[in-house]
Amino acid sequence: MTDQGGYLYEIAMQKLKRHPKRNAPRVPSTFEHSFREVDEMTETFRVEVTQLSHATGVGRIVGYTTGAASLSHVDLPQETIVRTDLDPNSVSFTLPLNAGELWTVNGVEGRSSTLFFNTNVDETYIYAKRRLSIVGHVRKDRFLNILGALLGKDQDAVSLPSGAIDLTPSQRKQLVSQMLTWFPVDRLESDAAVLEARKDSVESEIAHLLASVAAQTGHETPSRVPSTRTSIDLVRSAEHQFDEGGSEALGLADLCAAANVSAPTLTSAFREVTGTTPMRFFMLKRLARVRNELLSGRASVSAVKQAGLRHGFVQLGRMSAIYRSVYGENPSQTARDFCASSK
Repeated sequence: MTDQGGYLYEIAMQKLKRHPKRNAPRVPSTFEHSFREVDEMTETFRVEVTQLSHATGVGRIVGYTTGAASLSHVDLPQETIVRTDLDPNSVSFTLPLNAGELWTVNGVEGRSSTLFFNTNVDETYIYAKRRLSIVGHVRKDRFLNILGALLGKDQDAVSLPSGAIDLTPSQRKQLVSQMLTWFPVDRLESDAAVLEARKDSVESEIAHLLASVAAQTGHETPSRVPSTRTSIDLVRSAEHQFDEGGSEALGLADLCAAANVSAPTLTSAFREVTGTTPMRFFMLKRLARVRNELLSGRASVSAVKQAGLRHGFVQLGRMSAIYRSVYGENPSQTARDFCASSK
């Protein structure tokens, strides 16, 4: 992750500009980022973001981390699939805030009344039409120690929650209100010193709140868990095949042959995990590579055609139409804007 020490990152269109906060204490555990484009989020947070559709508005991520624990408020207006690498020694969680909208985390569906636990996995896929949520992590051993004490069991006898837990209205209200109290998102700068002073107790507080919910809801049998690991494994296998093939436009038959499954099985797995079909998913990934090339300065306006061909697009008119529907502008405009801003 990019250095977070006392800096506000305002990312406008294709240029990253860093401005020190005026009169702000240099607190390395707090951060605030604004995004107009999801590729800027990818660059800053080192996650893989696949954008599915265009949306206006500025994304924002604020929060803090102590290394052993983290808590962030995420507001991303674009419809996206976000793949994040996870620490196997941590318990990660996602708490949606946007009422009524469907979320999918590692193939498990949920809404604003759902708490997603991500444990014993090394990465997570999150799909949402608009990602408004609280996310974070705590150390696994700290979480298990508290959960074991609440259940009256030894730590070694406690199993980790995984999947989705349906919260009661009172449980959800308690979680949201308490977490927003820990990092007041509208007063992050003024409260940075307060957060720094509390960071040693933050991990214990987060772990205790999550363990309390897990204990109350019967954590050893979450209400909904992935039916199998097969869907995640199939998506990973297809992504590996895609990466091995570079930017070649692989067909569905190629992906199915590599995974040794039928087309309906692979399509079902992708819909379960990513919310879309495998062919659309990889087409959007190739489109993102075209955009990254245009934004990197490796392609001029006159080279948009070559960029498209390099990443498997032979019908450039169709590519431009899809690009416009996803990013809100033509690829030639992206290249022109970047060239102009670089002068």
